[in-house]
Amino acid sequence: TYLASVSVTAPDSWGALSGSSWSIGIVGGDSGAVTDAAGNVVDDGMNTTSLYTGVNVFTGLEGLSVGAALDYRFNGANAVSYQENYAYAIAGYLSVAATEKWTINGRLEYTKGSDGTYFDSINDDANELFAVTGTFDYQLWANVLSRLELRWDTSLTDDAPYANEDKNAITLAGNLVYMF
Repeated sequence: TYLASVSVTAPDSWGALSGSSWSIGIVGGDSGAVTDAAGNVVDDGMNTTSLYTGVNVFTGLEGLSVGAALDYRFNGANAVSYQENYAYAIAGYLSVAATEKWTINGRLEYTKGSDGTYFDSINDDANELFAVTGTFDYQLWANVLSRLELRWDTSLTDDAPYANEDKNAITLAGNLVYMF
């Protein structure tokens, strides 16, 4: 397995864009043996490569930043196919520091992958999903972050991959994180 990444951060001399960053990375290697439900080896592994790039830009407006990310995976075993397959995801982010303690974040995500990447498609089609997430962060105390997140996921195909054979999933989550 190999891993490489590079991150570049804009220097103070870039003015309003100071602190903005760009990252690129690659991870690759043998995915290992794949077994079926009975434990029989059906594939002795394949070379899997994942590429990532992301950017976070400070806009010059106080407290406002935007970002984007792209992930792409070549090959790798999935739930229904032991052949070559793919998956990619694209995301856009918006973050607003409303006050010294409150930050509001929004995220849009789209992903598509070979059948079996996320679920077994009823039509053997590619898996295709979309999500919208809103997060409210509050700096409770020094080193403590509290977070409330609301997320909506939906299948963009005829599939219903979520609980109770639903095409949509809504998640409400809360976190209390101590950072040390």
